[in-house]
Amino acid sequence: MCVNIVYNICLSQDFGNEQNQIKFGSVDVVEMGINISYNSSHQVTDELKGYSSRNGFEFSPYIGFFVAKDFEIGTRFFDYKISHTSNDFSNTSHRNINILVAPTYYLFSDLFIEPQIGLSFLNERISVAVLSVEEKYTGVVFGGRAGIKTEIVPHVLLNISYQYQSIAVSRANDSRDRKEISTLFSVGLTTWFFSN
Repeated sequence: MCVNIVYNICLSQDFGNEQNQIKFGSVDVVEMGINISYNSSHQVTDELKGYSSRNGFEFSPYIGFFVAKDFEIGTRFFDYKISHTSNDFSNTSHRNINILVAPTYYLFSDLFIEPQIGLSFLNERISVAVLSVEEKYTGVVFGGRAGIKTEIVPHVLLNISYQYQSIAVSRANDSRDRKEISTLFSVGLTTWFFSN
């Protein structure tokens, strides 16, 4: 479905002769699309830095605008992670939404680096037998992403990247930070077009 959306946006653009001379990475180019990631998270659970880990998936819509050659200002306005952990006593589901500012610099045309900073919202539901408790956390996230974007058909880019995020959140009634480190492997599609 996501592939069809990106492909239809690309087909809807009028790529005339003048626009075909514009290259990805040129000033006034707009990029938009989605990435799907497999993430592994390691959570700092207490002052002794005991770790628990979980794996899950993340869906990340993206839009960016080139303000200079090979330099793009973008946003990941809805990074949505889902994961689940369980043991003999309880089941825990995690939903994490990040809103990120993500400037990107392109090296050698296809290679890119993308520092990230933004807000994080975490919902955690813990179920034990018939009882269920939901906890809500808010905080900050920072990290970065590096990878390649290569054009597979005109104006459609395949994105492959590796990402690192550090998240620090807390509850309203608890001043202690809950810290988490995530690493993600991402694959996605984006389309690009000239905004003028």
